Amino acid sequence: MTIWDALLTQPWFWARPWAFVLLAVPLLLAALRLWRAHSVRAAALAYADAALLPFATRLPSPQRLRRALALDLLLWALLAAAAAGPRQPVSGGEAGGLHRIAVMVLMDASANAAAATAAPISALEQQRLLLAALWPQLRGERLGLIAYGAARPGGPVGAAQLLPPTDDPALFAHAAQQARPEVFADTPASTALPGLLALARQRLKQQAEGESGAVLLLAGAGVPVPADFDASAVGESLHRARLPLFVLALPGLPPESAALLRAVTQISGGGFASVTAGQTGADNWNALYARGIARLPVGATGRVQQITAWRELYGLFLLPALALLFWRERPRRVSPAVALLGLALVLGLPLAPPAQAQPPALVSRPDTLRAEHAAWQAWQQGDFARAGAICRLARLRGPHGRRRSGLSAAAISGCGAGLPPRLAAGRHARAALRCVLQPG
Repeated sequence: MTIWDALLTQPWFWARPWAFVLLAVPLLLAALRLWRAHSVRAAALAYADAALLPFATRLPSPQRLRRALALDLLLWALLAAAAAGPRQPVSGGEAGGLHRIAVMVLMDASANAAAATAAPISALEQQRLLLAALWPQLRGERLGLIAYGAARPGGPVGAAQLLPPTDDPALFAHAAQQARPEVFADTPASTALPGLLALARQRLKQQAEGESGAVLLLAGAGVPVPADFDASAVGESLHRARLPLFVLALPGLPPESAALLRAVTQISGGGFASVTAGQTGADNWNALYARGIARLPVGATGRVQQITAWRELYGLFLLPALALLFWRERPRRVSPAVALLGLALVLGLPLAPPAQAQPPALVSRPDTLRAEHAAWQAWQQGDFARAGAICRLARLRGPHGRRRSGLSAAAISGCGAGLPPRLAAGRHARAALRCVLQPG
């Protein structure tokens, strides 16, 4: 879900609704302008005739007053909306919360789906890969699995409940591997699509009370759509049960069955999408999951629903208000092109890339560590000349190497003057500082 999808679909809340009293400000400003104009007119009439008012005063024209009122209304409306604190609850994985919905997957595991075709992979393996690509996108939804199909072409269609809704992708992948035509070898009677949907509905009722649910049908060539299938009645039944049906049409699905399934999804509030042979990428779930399942409302279960994060939206109103204020108060002698350039620079300041910190020097090389240790030992023993030589030779770029090189230089210069090393280090602090600050 993109940011624009969230802005258009999610509810808005206002942190400070009382801030809309700022809408009275432009009305007060308009009343102040009218009062000032009447005061100027009355003062002018004290010494001039009415016919001489245009020459005695500079009263604004009615068009200018209306234009100023319109600009004030727009500006203060934007400022009031920004001050009211518009925001949205961050949904799903953005806020770290869970989108608690149980989704029952109906998977085509018939012999036709498992048969080898001209496609790179069979329809059964394509379903497994598509479901594996769906798991990384989930934001807390749990997937269950019911396999349907016939053990042989033309045989009775059976159904097998392989897994209740779970949030374990490894467990689901194991159950998907068990979906094979051999599972339906002992099927006594055929099961039609309404029976499959009723089975999924019954299984979802066993979840937490009030938890939302959905049905995801992977419809291939083996989907059992009866001849008397009533799409309107099935769709209304799912809609009343608040179980939207989402259908992913696989290669080989008859066009008549696809049209009926599309009608059921529209009535139940679900979605319909299709894939071609060999498609297994995550982008195939954009229509069904990102714009479908992920937008389903979470049911009122016994769990406490708490909003943990908000998406602040005051910038959507504050930036246009600042742009309008900049345009209205710009110097009259500045050309529009220069004004637009300045506005772009001002608005682009928050978008400047963050400063990149200089990467730390690499001090993990063995020869560098050995040289640093030798310089430290020489410095501890009072051999400042040798310590400084080792530091300069090894070019230690860490703070330790520069500090020890500077202290050694201070001690060497001090010893040459016949002073104790500590006094010499204080006397020649400038020389030591140059050694400390040198790049190598």
